[in-house]
Amino acid sequence: MPSQPNLPRPSALRVQELMSSPQYSDVVAEAQRLAAALGDAASRAASAEAAASPSPRDSLVSDADVALGRRLHAEWGQPPSYEHAEPTLVVESPTAKCWKYREPGREYDTYTFECTISDCSVESFIAMTSDINTRASWDANCLKIEALAIAGPQTLRKLHGQDGDSMTVQWVAKSPFPLKNREYLMQRDLATLPPARAGGGPLLYFKADRSSTPDELAALGSVPPLPRGANRVDSYWQVAVAWAGDEPGSTCVRCVYREDPMMRLPGWLLSWLMDKLMPSAIESLKKAAREFEQRQSLPN
Repeated sequence: MPSQPNLPRPSALRVQELMSSPQYSDVVAEAQRLAAALGDAASRAASAEAAASPSPRDSLVSDADVALGRRLHAEWGQPPSYEHAEPTLVVESPTAKCWKYREPGREYDTYTFECTISDCSVESFIAMTSDINTRASWDANCLKIEALAIAGPQTLRKLHGQDGDSMTVQWVAKSPFPLKNREYLMQRDLATLPPARAGGGPLLYFKADRSSTPDELAALGSVPPLPRGANRVDSYWQVAVAWAGDEPGSTCVRCVYREDPMMRLPGWLLSWLMDKLMPSAIESLKKAAREFEQRQSLPN
């Protein structure tokens, strides 16, 4: 730190004279006014910052997931920003793109895909992908899906139908012969993410699915037995954000996903197979979303 100047200290008599002068009261009053004004300004700035970038503490979504969700939205139309590898474009069409990259130490790829779905509102899309009661109506590979535990707020209850926006889910999916079916025990969290800046950007719907940890499963008290003829997937992670598109009644979705395929195949062959499957998987998702919207619009 710089040295302080060695200034002479005023005498007690001089201090008393200054404090008794008429100017002293005016100076103190002005200082108090400025301090109050600065305090009000700081309070308004803090309130504006909180309103501009609110933390969704009404949900169980982590700050890291919030940051990832906002980054997915910000990178729309662009390759995912990943510092350890150069993403490879594997799907490109007027309404969909998909990139892949290999994370260090993994034997399978991570995929980021995005698509625009016409004739499907963002609320319908979130309802379709998160309501376990209707999953089997549009997913022919869904053999079973059940909420084992439910927690958190009910902000999006009208879309997913459960009594909490955070749930532990058992999902059993059919696999083609001769592969075994796949069972997922996973944590699902849903939330809305307000724009990072006040007055800018659409409302983001956030959905995260990830494999449950041993501690999370132990907290259930009892874990469902593994269905016969199925493999339990221990490494599954998917984070998606969706928002209303520019075209009325349309939805934009961007998602990052990885999953242990649990197949005894070389890594290059697994990557090639996934590359071939991704275009049809994205188109199937878009088709299912449009049909779900149509069924929701039909009179009862």
